[in-house]
Amino acid sequence: AKRVQEKLAAVGQPAEMSIAPSLSLDAAQQHFVCAVVNTSKYCSETTGQLEESIVKAMEGEHGGKVDMSPIQEEFQAVVTSGMKVLVAALESRIAPSLSAMAKIKWDAMEELGEDTSPYMLEVAAKAREMMPQLGEALLPLYVKFFCDKFVQSFVPRLIGSIYRCKRIGEVGAQQMQADVGTLKATLLELPTLGQASATAMYTKLVTKEVAAAEQVLKLVQTPEDMLEETVQEMDRNGISIDLQKILELKGLKKADTERLIEAYNLMQSSASEGGKKIKKMLNLAGGQSLLNF
Repeated sequence: AKRVQEKLAAVGQPAEMSIAPSLSLDAAQQHFVCAVVNTSKYCSETTGQLEESIVKAMEGEHGGKVDMSPIQEEFQAVVTSGMKVLVAALESRIAPSLSAMAKIKWDAMEELGEDTSPYMLEVAAKAREMMPQLGEALLPLYVKFFCDKFVQSFVPRLIGSIYRCKRIGEVGAQQMQADVGTLKATLLELPTLGQASATAMYTKLVTKEVAAAEQVLKLVQTPEDMLEETVQEMDRNGISIDLQKILELKGLKKADTERLIEAYNLMQSSASEGGKKIKKMLNLAGGQSLLNF
């Protein structure tokens, strides 16, 4: 198992978690990783069967001393490592599209596009291209495993890319929402494209992960006088947000952002006191227009 593990490409994660790992696999290398996954699964199963045969062949207390589970676990670890390599490979292929997204002037958009943005079309195309290849090379069980891990890894990186945008106007946020809708539809299709069936659990996973990105864009579009209520609602629903980054995306001045963050922190520790303070600040800012649209 260790020798097989050593033949897999190392997945290096950048210090910034929102940045995808850099890992390039050509078609032959990708096929090799799939072969490693399948072989390691076979070895794990065969090792378990071998243990059963040895126990039956031995009599008495000696049979109870046979334990090959550590070897099985080693092969399962190789399977997991192989799947991580495949997920990292797709994320690496998609990374340039996310970089392009962060460079778009989302605050300068005046009207919605008629279609999904080019960067998201590229994301969908890369995913659609890879899934049939995996479907041909992996068992449906591992295609599903791949889809789960990709969704859990990629969507947070997408949110990180949204945060890296300098400013997002209302129209820009609406366009992003349309793009995220295309992403959600694509993610839901991935298992089928890989010759596996999408389970209800997978659909729930996609909905939950994508909802986090949708909530960020919802906050960007929320007027300042409704921001407190919206944030409180998200807190009650267990949705974690980075309020400071949201305010920066909205284009608030540094001083206004710091005051609102202070009020939000007070609201977290004392709902009534903090709520009154943030309302007061927002009301004071209402006539001055905190945004520079």
